[in-house]
Amino acid sequence: MNAPTLEVWNRLNLSEIPKLPRLNDYVRVFAGQSQSQLAAADRDGFGLPVDRLTYRELQSRIEGVQELLIVHGVAAGDRVAVLSPPHSRAWVSFLATVRSGAVWLGLNPRYGATELEYILTDATPKLILAWRGAAQAQLDALKSSAPDATLLWLDDVPSAAHQTPSKDFSEPDKPCLLVYTSGTTGDPKGALLRQSGLVECSRVQAHHYGQASGRVLNPLPMNHVGSICDTGTTTLVTGGAQVFMADFDPADYIAAIEEESITSLGGVPTMLQFLMAQPQFSKADLSSVARILWSGSPMPRPAGQALAALGLPMHNFYGMTETTGSLTFTDPDAGLDELLETVGRPHADYGVRIADAATDLPLEPGEVGEIQARSPGVLHSYLGRPEATKDAITKDGFYKTGDLGQFDANGRLCLRGRAKEMFKSGGYNVYPAEIEAALEELDEVEEAVVAAKSDPIFFEVGHAFLRIAPKSKLDPKDIKDRLDGRLANYKIPKSFEVVEEFPILPIGKVDRQALRRRANSDTL
Repeated sequence: MNAPTLEVWNRLNLSEIPKLPRLNDYVRVFAGQSQSQLAAADRDGFGLPVDRLTYRELQSRIEGVQELLIVHGVAAGDRVAVLSPPHSRAWVSFLATVRSGAVWLGLNPRYGATELEYILTDATPKLILAWRGAAQAQLDALKSSAPDATLLWLDDVPSAAHQTPSKDFSEPDKPCLLVYTSGTTGDPKGALLRQSGLVECSRVQAHHYGQASGRVLNPLPMNHVGSICDTGTTTLVTGGAQVFMADFDPADYIAAIEEESITSLGGVPTMLQFLMAQPQFSKADLSSVARILWSGSPMPRPAGQALAALGLPMHNFYGMTETTGSLTFTDPDAGLDELLETVGRPHADYGVRIADAATDLPLEPGEVGEIQARSPGVLHSYLGRPEATKDAITKDGFYKTGDLGQFDANGRLCLRGRAKEMFKSGGYNVYPAEIEAALEELDEVEEAVVAAKSDPIFFEVGHAFLRIAPKSKLDPKDIKDRLDGRLANYKIPKSFEVVEEFPILPIGKVDRQALRRRANSDTL
């Protein structure tokens, strides 16, 4: 079967994207260019007002919230925590916090009380803006965990600026955003990200996959860099518009594409798979969509093939919280294999290498090792953790991602999973990502996740969770034979389990830790 032909990606020239020192400079520039240019809109409010803001109105809102912060004693370096679903008011609060020189912290409405208590105790915010729709247990956690913080309702923030707006107090190289890591291997750490890193990473991302004055949907949790940087500030630097969705509803997402003339279809692969599973997706008017984007985890081949059938340019990229933005990008004319098997090449001005995690010495091309990166977006520090910050950065200034990868013969980065996901089976290193890719090459398998399972002989063996095609008659007992010859024997999972769906984290990724616990439970 011939591979689908995709349109070639047309990049924006980096020189066409303004290079300004501060995020709010972009708001000011675009507000001065047009009275009607849309900056932010709400698809739904979940109790918050539903707004549509031009860049001029956005600027006015930002100045009004900045005045509120000043009145309540927020100064440079203080933390402002915001508990809200994806919404224009949370976005305004982020830009107003940055403008005041303070540090913004997003809190996910899906957090439990214990998670909120941990983060707030660690972050010690000066002020909290909370959504009235939050659960009472969450509101109680806000009060008990940050008793010295001023608590205000996000619903009541000013809608306009005072007569004399305050100046921009921010310093480009100082932190402006605090994002807590997932904490899958220990307590979450708060990564402090610089404003200059947000600006430069956003310009680079807009160069590779953005559109001048494009329109994007943002249903992503606002405690995540995918929402603030990949979607938010990357859209901001090109004068585009975000349409916020307080919750990711696949059917409404499809309707919003049509009604809002959305120009990019993107998210983590799980989100795109949910969209394609909707009956109305095949009939949807996608004529406004110019690009399909994904990142955050591998795209299963069947899903990639279904997306490719749309014939639109597709793009895959790689980054993480501590790098602020993406580090690598697939080529403008990338074919399906490149999109599914690699995350592209490093941006020309960034340093990305494969190194031995123990010595930080670069490895030979083709070898698997830790991905290490040097870019303007590398974190400033971990809040209150100088030793963790020191351990995360090599002596020559590379951030140690903890991800495993290798460069192929064409210089494209291939991900091999997290270092902590790799397991030892009979003395051999086993990389789940490699096995998952082989499983997803089977026609009946739509998605695969491999977890390590304790074994008395081999120490650990693979247990594969499979989501198979509807009406498939695949017998898990036959899979071992079908993998024979494709994978070394020690890589082939010793057990298989068919599931209807995978547990999903709030950011849309598969919850691998939950699957690992399930693989090692007594119920199997």
